[in-house]
Amino acid sequence: MAWDGPLTILVNHNSASASEILAAAIQDYKRGVIVGTPSFGKGTVQSFYDLDYALLPQFDTIKPAGQVKITNQKFYRISGGATQIKGVIPDVLLPDPYGMIDEGEKQLDNPMPWDEISRANYVEFNNINYPSLVKNSQARVKKNSQWTLVEQQEKENKSRKDDTKYNLNYEKFRAEQKQYRDQNKKYEDLRKEIKGFNAYLLDVDKARLASDTSRASREDRWTKNITKDIYIHEATNVLNDMVK
Repeated sequence: MAWDGPLTILVNHNSASASEILAAAIQDYKRGVIVGTPSFGKGTVQSFYDLDYALLPQFDTIKPAGQVKITNQKFYRISGGATQIKGVIPDVLLPDPYGMIDEGEKQLDNPMPWDEISRANYVEFNNINYPSLVKNSQARVKKNSQWTLVEQQEKENKSRKDDTKYNLNYEKFRAEQKQYRDQNKKYEDLRKEIKGFNAYLLDVDKARLASDTSRASREDRWTKNITKDIYIHEATNVLNDMVK
């Protein structure tokens, strides 16, 4: 074991495939706490088959013929279920600006269905008080005005998606777009630095990037963005609860 301390993993609708496998394994073993919003639900494996190999020699003049992507495998959790369609449901669910909009593998054409196989033999860690962590997180979310904004954003995103009409009058269309931009200004508070929450590059990373000023600058901006991320902030709150 490389790390035996408290562990959280963040997931959202864009977490797919390998990231879902990792999150599912941590969740099934009860090794850590999954935080965020439901994941994408991609539990299949694809391979590319080169059509040039299928063509007879007399058809060499039409090469390259391209490739076909074939689904040939499926992932299963050690609990027996699949990540396909259902994805990974976080232990600690957080408000989601896209929660009312259907997303993920299930929205694609002809997705493979969810199914399950026999459960594997494995031993859970069982040293985490999940109900307490969920209760504490829900209390923090309820008191935090930023999460209230996310819930408002969720309703507005759903309303805008359902409204498929566009005004063909140019001036009225521009006026509507300005109204949307003005409405979105209230969400600027979701991108402000969080008081008392800091992020730093590790000394080993600083040394590694010392000769690459361009990349070092990008990494520095990345750490500053972390200090504005309410999802990462709440994940650290969950971590703190785990060590109390």
